[in-house]
Amino acid sequence: RDPASVLEGLPASLACSEPPERYTAATLYRYLDGGADHYVEQGVRGLASCTLGGPGREITAEVYALESPSRARDLASELGRGLEPAEVGEVGFAGRGALVFCRDSWVVRLTALDRGPAAARALERAGASLDRAAGGS
Repeated sequence: RDPASVLEGLPASLACSEPPERYTAATLYRYLDGGADHYVEQGVRGLASCTLGGPGREITAEVYALESPSRARDLASELGRGLEPAEVGEVGFAGRGALVFCRDSWVVRLTALDRGPAAARALERAGASLDRAAGGS
């Protein structure tokens, strides 16, 4: 499945403001300048990214497609280092304006421009919607 398909599970109030940018393992360097090789070695096969919400509520959403659920858990744990455990996905982390989780072979990373309570609620809502879109209940 295309990682952008997970982003289609968002409610209209949090939908991508522009069509998602799509990257394969071969083109990941265009998004992750200098870090793409590490992600490919971690099992990343594709990435979709977009900005959610409107002005003042902007959230960057990244959905990584990995080669296996175990690789997804490893990457989510790596990206969540320094954050607190969160009740989202199979393995989830939150804090400091970010939410990271995995579900099956997907890893989702959400980063809010704002760090206030409204942004934290928007991260929770987007995370729950993306978790369902990735196959959660």
